[in-house]
Amino acid sequence: MDVSRVSRRTVVGCLVSLLSLGPAPASALTLAELACQETIGTASLRFAKRVHLAEMHCENATASGRTCDTAGRDAVIGDATHKLEDRLATRCADVQLEQLGFPGACTDPNGAPFTEPELAVCMRDAHQSGVGTAVGVEYPPRPAALDGDPLQCQRKIGNAAARFLKQKLKYRQRCRNGQLRGSVGASVNCRNEIPPGGPGTGDAITDERIAAAMAKLDEQVGNSCEGVTLEDLGFPGSCADADGPPFSVADLQRCLEETHEQIADAMFAVEYP
Repeated sequence: MDVSRVSRRTVVGCLVSLLSLGPAPASALTLAELACQETIGTASLRFAKRVHLAEMHCENATASGRTCDTAGRDAVIGDATHKLEDRLATRCADVQLEQLGFPGACTDPNGAPFTEPELAVCMRDAHQSGVGTAVGVEYPPRPAALDGDPLQCQRKIGNAAARFLKQKLKYRQRCRNGQLRGSVGASVNCRNEIPPGGPGTGDAITDERIAAAMAKLDEQVGNSCEGVTLEDLGFPGSCADADGPPFSVADLQRCLEETHEQIADAMFAVEYP
């Protein structure tokens, strides 16, 4: 079972249409509804993390000239899918999902009511597609197998980018969960980009955490890839290269920041309509 890779243009287009709706005001939810909404976020994040790791292990194997254990990868993804379904069934089966804003960006082929099994399919598909896009950026088709510093650079790109994606999504979730519970002000927009790309969420802690995660991504990639010819790894691949060759570490850092922020935000928009 291969992770489908949607184009960056598709992810960005979906994100723009979703975020154009503006911030949703905090609303009074029941404890069961709050538990369901928070579980949607945490369970989907865990699912995305496990799928990302499984795909990354395969990519690291092929980068070094070895063969991907596709059966092992598919078993991990299958187990992650079952756990996602179980968690959502436990917390959301008796909740009227329309109270949380669903179906939102999810497909609802059978019409109202939007059911927990339909929710599970939506979360699985959205996060699997997002991970597929991320992996496609991190591991472009390379001209040959890698070793030495280029291989270490490629592995670090995968690890650091996956970590940043997970953290960006987690901090968005924490902000919105706090808002739904009343500990974060209703004027905060947990979907806003932090400066300099945006005005900030209005919650200093969220902005600081996202900024720190981005700085860590840049630091790790810079430390591992400085002096490596990134074209040997297949870059720029799907990354923009406005300055033309050579594709620099700064170009790579900018690409990973922009693409993985967009992917995390698109995932968040599906989880929290």
